[in-house]
Amino acid sequence: MVGVDDDAADAVIGRAFEEAALHGAQVLAVTAGPGARGKGAEVLGADLDSRLDPWRARYRSVSAQREYIDGRPDRVMVDSCRQALLAVVGPRRHGYQGVLLGEVGSRLLRRAECPVLIAR
Repeated sequence: MVGVDDDAADAVIGRAFEEAALHGAQVLAVTAGPGARGKGAEVLGADLDSRLDPWRARYRSVSAQREYIDGRPDRVMVDSCRQALLAVVGPRRHGYQGVLLGEVGSRLLRRAECPVLIAR
């Protein structure tokens, strides 16, 4: 599972695909936030597909799905990783320099039921 936000670096998505290819697994790209219903979710899903497509082309053996889920990102990610072999998220991109973990990464490290990879 890879957590994808608006600022997600390609490196984070790429690392999820790389790990999936190494372990014969699939990728579930999860984006969380308010408004995960109706037309808004379809638009966000199409945007996420466009971000996944280059990696799908590069790693043809890796099946990739995407979900946009209504809710707080930290809680959604913990819930989503219950069936995952690995959770891949990016570091915090704002705030104090040198601080790598934001709310999502910190919560995952404390509560995830699978290993967590903070990809940079």
